[in-house]
Amino acid sequence: MLDLEPFRTAETIRWVRRTEFAPHSGDDGNLVASTGHSIPLDTWTPESRRRWNQRGDGLEIAERPPFDDKSGMVVVDPETLDDVHEAVRAWCRDNLGRTDLAFDD
Repeated sequence: MLDLEPFRTAETIRWVRRTEFAPHSGDDGNLVASTGHSIPLDTWTPESRRRWNQRGDGLEIAERPPFDDKSGMVVVDPETLDDVHEAVRAWCRDNLGRTDLAFDD
């Protein structure tokens, strides 16, 4: 499981965008702690989470956890950059218990 404790206890955390913002698309980003720890924290649109269901008769929204062994995943269909920031802030609140992050984008 992904170790989130360094991000819960770091003095500061920030989200660093790795792609250029485009409305209604996902982003590659990293959550970086002042301790030097870093994990991928990417945004996914709801549409990108579709997959063929087990029965093979159509697409469905895949249920995915907010993180796996290697990265965090934020679901958002952004109109603006502020939408992305709010979704990443909500992910940090729900998974780290904090909202005091900075954004490098």
